[in-house]
Amino acid sequence: MSVMPPRRMPQRMRDQLGALLSANPALPFALVALAVLVWMAVDEGGFRAETYGFAGLVLAVALVFGLLLLPTPAPARGSLLLLLGVSGYAALSLLSALWADEPWTALDGGLRVAVAALACAPLVLWPPAPPIVRTLTLSWVVAVSVVALFELRAAATAAVAFQHFHEGRLAEPVGYTNANVALWTLAGLPALVLSADRSLTPLLRATSAACCVLLISLAALGQSRGWLLALLLMLPLLLLVRELPRLLLFSLPVLLPLAALTPRLLDVYPRYRPSASGATLIDPLIEPLAGAMLVAALLAWAFALVDRRLARAALASPLARLLTAATLVVVLGATVLSATHGKPVEQTRTWWREFTGASQHSNEPAGSRFASGLGQQFRYDYWRVAWSEFRARPLLGHGAENFALAYLRKGRSLETPYFAHSLPLQTLAGTGLVGALLLGGALLSAALTSRRTLRRCHPDLRMTLLALAVGAAYFFLHAAGDWLWEFPTLSATFLVFLALAASQPLEGEDQRAPLNRRVRYLGLVAALLAGLMLTVQWAYDRNLRRGQAIGVADPAASRTLLERAATLNPLAPTPLVALATVELARGDERAAERQLSRALERAPNRPEALLLRGVVRLARGDQSGSRDVARARRLAPRNGAIRIVADAVRRRRPPSPLATLALLREDVARRTNLR
Repeated sequence: MSVMPPRRMPQRMRDQLGALLSANPALPFALVALAVLVWMAVDEGGFRAETYGFAGLVLAVALVFGLLLLPTPAPARGSLLLLLGVSGYAALSLLSALWADEPWTALDGGLRVAVAALACAPLVLWPPAPPIVRTLTLSWVVAVSVVALFELRAAATAAVAFQHFHEGRLAEPVGYTNANVALWTLAGLPALVLSADRSLTPLLRATSAACCVLLISLAALGQSRGWLLALLLMLPLLLLVRELPRLLLFSLPVLLPLAALTPRLLDVYPRYRPSASGATLIDPLIEPLAGAMLVAALLAWAFALVDRRLARAALASPLARLLTAATLVVVLGATVLSATHGKPVEQTRTWWREFTGASQHSNEPAGSRFASGLGQQFRYDYWRVAWSEFRARPLLGHGAENFALAYLRKGRSLETPYFAHSLPLQTLAGTGLVGALLLGGALLSAALTSRRTLRRCHPDLRMTLLALAVGAAYFFLHAAGDWLWEFPTLSATFLVFLALAASQPLEGEDQRAPLNRRVRYLGLVAALLAGLMLTVQWAYDRNLRRGQAIGVADPAASRTLLERAATLNPLAPTPLVALATVELARGDERAAERQLSRALERAPNRPEALLLRGVVRLARGDQSGSRDVARARRLAPRNGAIRIVADAVRRRRPPSPLATLALLREDVARRTNLR
């Protein structure tokens, strides 16, 4: 029996592939970055250290191979400043562990930024050609749309709705509702712009339109008021865009089906019941959503055929821009009047009083969440504390992500946020003016370069760059009022959008100068260091989570994993507190006290560890435990569990260590439900 020889790739195809890689040497690395971003998106947005650590390791290895194998980089100045600024901000965040109250969180914050920098680095150093930029953007849209379809199916087949919804709002696959909304929108808005791109085929424009309807529909299911406000704030920015007439006209195939579908989307929120099945929420939506996607695709196809017969300059005349701008102003004004019931000044004052208060509204769904008040977010209080922290240490801040302890001391609500819910304020409070200049300067440089590139690039590339710019602008506006930056999928996508938009050549631009060889070696060292630190962080979080999951089921195995985690990250108290809970469950209070003391050596101001150690000492007859409990109360005066235990200790009736642990867990569950 003869064996058939393997078929070789045709010579013509090999030549085309070679030419493609020669013109775009970083294409394989860009595809790796795209795959990593999508993978992190379906795994809680890359929020867990175990996820972003492994993802960052893959990106670091890819960058090292690129620096060793690819030609000398010749980046654009604007995108290079973006990479250098973000890398410098990541380095400063890591260094802030030296003066932070919680150094392990500063380390975590720096590594999250490092992942985003690694994702955009190959696209900055070896800018892809315009057709590849368009292909990458379309690939991102389609990939996230596939994730959306799988999420719809998973939500529809869920036994109970709360597995995918949080208080009536779609929260998966990212886990945090507003971050979930941002994921869909970071692909939905570029899809909207691409559906109006004259340089795309009618099939691709129709596909983009259908994807946009799907993605924006899922974003609307999140009922995020910050998302809606960010979209409204983008409308005035669109007045500056030369392509506004084209964008407004050729987005009608998407906007009209979405408008017809909106009542069905808004109806999901009031129908939510935690114990109901997912099918009761999703099934009534499937057919209307599929119909809207089909109508959008057909209309976009028809509009694309008409667009081919129009002269390119037909929609670029000053009169067309003036009429479109006037239409947009009228729409914006009508929206404002409708939202304020014809009394914009009075309603704005009412919203401001709600926003700056600390009243907590009912969590029961009642109509659309978009129409409810602003009082239950506590963001104003978060921002007040973050600003006071910046004023206390304006130069270098209190350490990256070191907001939790400050809010425990100064906050006015019962919430215990880890982040300031604002990218600018989080940056100022954590890394001060130096960090704000590094990150803000990097983003501003990329934004200005993108604007110049958008005005002077080849006409066929303009809509693709506009799609990237619109997506990046939306994310920044939304992240200014939320903690979206902490999800590496979102922050990395934002930086990739800016890098692609800022790195494209201007029409008629000369060849760019290559980087100095020393800079290349410096980048290689930085990538290796980042990869090493991300590997350690991945191993730490993996051992921590496995040890916590095993718990008392196998104390010896749990102890081994948690001790390993404590060794891998000598700054973090979390593995030692977890070890203490295992010892408490086994009834070994002496061992629990020893582990809690080790944890407090790393984190002297950890209120939960102080409370537990105080109760354990009191249970063993050591009255010095009263001082630990009192100090925990001073550090977290509004924590319900700590207040209950402190009051009981003051009455000389301290609860048992296990009862105290149960109270702490119940308090966390209650506060999580409030959010």
